[in-house]
Amino acid sequence: MSDEYVTISAKIKGRTARAVLFDVGDTVSRGAWVPRSCLHGADDQKIDKARLDDELELRVREWIAEREGLL
Repeated sequence: MSDEYVTISAKIKGRTARAVLFDVGDTVSRGAWVPRSCLHGADDQKIDKARLDDELELRVREWIAEREGLL
């Protein structure tokens, strides 16, 4: 399991205090919930400023990006 970050481009479909729901187009049909603890700190702050359906480039932990099909 890698602690490295990878960059993804994804739409924000929902968020809670602990996780973010991403829609990355055809890659994930139902979306993928990612814990905020798996996001780069600066990108977690971007999510709080974004509106739903905004598309952002974000850094997430490689292992969860692979597990959730975000790559």
